[in-house]
Amino acid sequence: MKIEIRIVLAKKKDAKEILKLYMGEKYLKGMKGVEYDLENIKDYLGRKTNKFYIALDGKKIVGCMLVEYYIDYVYLHTTVVRKDYRNQGIGRAMFDMAENDVKRKKIKIIEAMTEIENTRIKRILAQRNYKKGNKFVYYTKIL
Repeated sequence: MKIEIRIVLAKKKDAKEILKLYMGEKYLKGMKGVEYDLENIKDYLGRKTNKFYIALDGKKIVGCMLVEYYIDYVYLHTTVVRKDYRNQGIGRAMFDMAENDVKRKKIKIIEAMTEIENTRIKRILAQRNYKKGNKFVYYTKIL
C-alpha cells in the first residue's frame, strides 16, 4: 500500500502528538528526570527562529523534524519517524524540505548532532554528505 505523506509546518495544536513521537524514540528519552515534556515542545513551536516540520499521513503525525535557524548556520535539532513508517522516504522528504529552505535563505552550514549509538541517523547523515565534526561529551546536572 502506497502512502501519501505531506510535510507541513507544525502548529501549537500538534504539540501533544509530537511529544508522543519524541517519547517513543529511545534516543530521546534522556536520563530520569531529564525528559521532554509538553511545555518544551510548545516552547520549540513558539520560537520564531525555529521551524518544526511534521509529516502527515492523512491527519496522523508520523514524523517530525525540528530545525533551529541562526544567523550563519542551521542546527537540525531532532528528527523522528514513527517505527511503523520508517524506510518509506519520510525522513528523506523532511531533510529535503529543510535543506531546500536553508539553500533559499543562502545559509551555507547545517549542523546535526546525534547519540553515538544512533547508527540509523548517522547512516542517513553520511548518505546526505554530512561530514563528521568534533566529538563532544554531553554533561547534565539535575538541580
